[in-house]
Amino acid sequence: MKIDFKFSNLLGTVYCKGNLLFTPDGTCLLSPVGNRVTVFDLINNKSHTLPFSHRRNISRIALTPQGNLLLSVDEDGRAVLTNLPRQLALYYFSFKGPVTALAFSPSGRHFAVGTGRHVEVWRTPSTPDSGADGELEFAPFVRHRVHAGHHDTVQSVEWSGDSRFFLSAAKDLTARIWSLDSEEGFVPTTLAGHRERVLGAWFSSDQESIYTISQDGALFRWAYVAKAGHVDDGDVPEGQDLSLRWRIVQRHYFLQNDAKVKCAAFHSSSNLLVAGFSNGLFGLYEMPEFNMIHTLSISQNGIDFVAMNKTGEWLAFGASKLGQLLVWEWQSESYILKQQGHYDSMNALVYSPDGQRIITTADDGKIKKFQNVHVSYKDTILQTQTSEPLQVQADVLDVAFRPDSKQIAVSTLDGQLTFWSVSDASQQAGVDGRRDVSGGRKLTDRRTAANAAGTKAFGAIKYSADGTCILAGGTSKYICLYDVQSGTLLKKFTVSVNLSLDGTQEFLNSRNLTEAGPAGLIDDQGEASDLEDRIDRALPGSSRGDLSRRKTRSEVRVTAVGFSPTGRAFCAASTEGLLIYSLDHALQFDPFDLDITITTASTLKVLAERDYLRALVMAFRLNERNLIRRVYEAIPVADISLVVKSLPTVYLALLLRFVAQAADETPHLEFNLLWLEASLSAHGRYLKDNSGSFPAEMRTVQRAVSRIQSDLARMADDNIYALDYLLSQPIVTPKRDLMEEVKALADGQEESVDVEEEWMGLEYDGENST
Repeated sequence: MKIDFKFSNLLGTVYCKGNLLFTPDGTCLLSPVGNRVTVFDLINNKSHTLPFSHRRNISRIALTPQGNLLLSVDEDGRAVLTNLPRQLALYYFSFKGPVTALAFSPSGRHFAVGTGRHVEVWRTPSTPDSGADGELEFAPFVRHRVHAGHHDTVQSVEWSGDSRFFLSAAKDLTARIWSLDSEEGFVPTTLAGHRERVLGAWFSSDQESIYTISQDGALFRWAYVAKAGHVDDGDVPEGQDLSLRWRIVQRHYFLQNDAKVKCAAFHSSSNLLVAGFSNGLFGLYEMPEFNMIHTLSISQNGIDFVAMNKTGEWLAFGASKLGQLLVWEWQSESYILKQQGHYDSMNALVYSPDGQRIITTADDGKIKKFQNVHVSYKDTILQTQTSEPLQVQADVLDVAFRPDSKQIAVSTLDGQLTFWSVSDASQQAGVDGRRDVSGGRKLTDRRTAANAAGTKAFGAIKYSADGTCILAGGTSKYICLYDVQSGTLLKKFTVSVNLSLDGTQEFLNSRNLTEAGPAGLIDDQGEASDLEDRIDRALPGSSRGDLSRRKTRSEVRVTAVGFSPTGRAFCAASTEGLLIYSLDHALQFDPFDLDITITTASTLKVLAERDYLRALVMAFRLNERNLIRRVYEAIPVADISLVVKSLPTVYLALLLRFVAQAADETPHLEFNLLWLEASLSAHGRYLKDNSGSFPAEMRTVQRAVSRIQSDLARMADDNIYALDYLLSQPIVTPKRDLMEEVKALADGQEESVDVEEEWMGLEYDGENST
């Protein structure tokens, strides 16, 4: 059995905290889920989680206008620069403090960061596709300038359309205008006048107006005008007017029944402003008239962040209290995406028999199914007349049956795994997993992680599909995979390295230990600036939820594990969500037998020379999906069989996997089927003799062909029913032809009518019909 499982996806959690982002094409939404980033494909209804992770929860993410670089920052200010199309982490960096605002310039050459009371501007590292000649100038981040002037934390940073100026909004009740470089005659300007913290500031499309919005629901429109009633005395030099300055020209108020504004977004091209309130309501307004277009309540809790796509048609909302994520199309008033994760810990999961669907349950009283199929639930209790107890040394936490029903595995509180024979009730093997499951130290632990082995055990176990291995997880940050026969540990998987969770650290920092206890457990809720955040809703003596005196931190643990029936994936219900580990790595770049002469340019050059076999092999060696598709679709239909016959068998698995995926994604039905037919005809004997090496590829091909067959059958049935309906309708003679025929008969001109042309219906022959 292969054990090279790697993290592939995170389900069950759709939004935690931080800002939301749309990709430049507007079809995908990026959402921070704990210390990872999940990409939601809104067109194909799919999602995948990027492979990198932070040490703490992500607070801010930003994407370049080209959509190739993603910058994510966690709560401690540590950033990761990622190539989004290839899903590769390029550079790790620290801003040496919490980041509260982050935005790339429209040109993509700079990005602004709000760190405390300062705004820092940094140069964006260049990539080969950004230069004119494709040159690479990659260097660590270079700071361009630091702007100081705010007296409290910066809340938002927004750029102008020409990337020359940017606006910053802060908690000091002001917004400021800054310039990227020194501009002649420009002086940084302060926009003051709000009574509460300013949440955002934006330029209009023509940059003649500025909109600012504060937490109390006040919206100001600023313009560069002279003071009302000012008379020019003529002493000012020509071309200058000292009375011109940024002034408030319009004031608007939302008036939402004591609800505070928590987030806002402005789309300059369409002059649309959307605001989210603390009561779960959002409003869409048209500027500058402040005409209300739409209001809707989408949550019982406050909306933490709102974003708009490039066209301004889709609105994305995130509510962290219950982990809600919604995408709303305001023109059609319909939901594009409506998801809510488990806001309490998961406690069970199960795979469907085909391995394509997963059902999860949690303490929040919800049952969630992924890939959205109909699932029926039945409660059945079987009683046996005879039974024989099995004696173990500690309390039993979980029991698992081997797939052949001849052996059971028992997990006990002392960290032991014992294997028993069902036929004779005798113990066959045992594993001492106390040292394997130990790891991680909580803030309240008095002992080190190495000495806390007796306090942890496996609370969830599951056999593999072939019964040779067993997967175990529990009150630890590790998942262990054991070989049943030998009892050896094959591999340990780390569930999370998120320091925002309790139990992920091996060593605690003594500087965080105070007289009142660990600093991470001291309740500082009373020091919050907002009244709704200072309200104490705790019940004295409660052991769950908000405690009365101290705050709690979620502890990393695994409550359930499950193997896919195919044996190529397993999932684990953890504190962060549903983690999926798979052998099928869908990486964008995974070179195979690569050398220095194999490049994209050389592959395209060989393709232009019509050397199709060599071009296809070179594309497979690079294993870059877009390049493989370009070569694949450029091969003529007449040459498919010749190319497949000459293709080395080492590339056969790559070809089958790619063609099966292309059959699901591209509309070239006959073209893809010709490739599959040629591959199976030319290499059928080799595939049969080596069937154990191609199980995943053959299953993928079978699923693709079955889907095509079902689609064609459904289409044929629809066409047959439509034809039957049309043929059953009577033939009506057109009115004009009937009048001409009556007139001809009246004139004595009889026309012969060929009775054979009359429609008599379809002749049915039971022997020849299909």
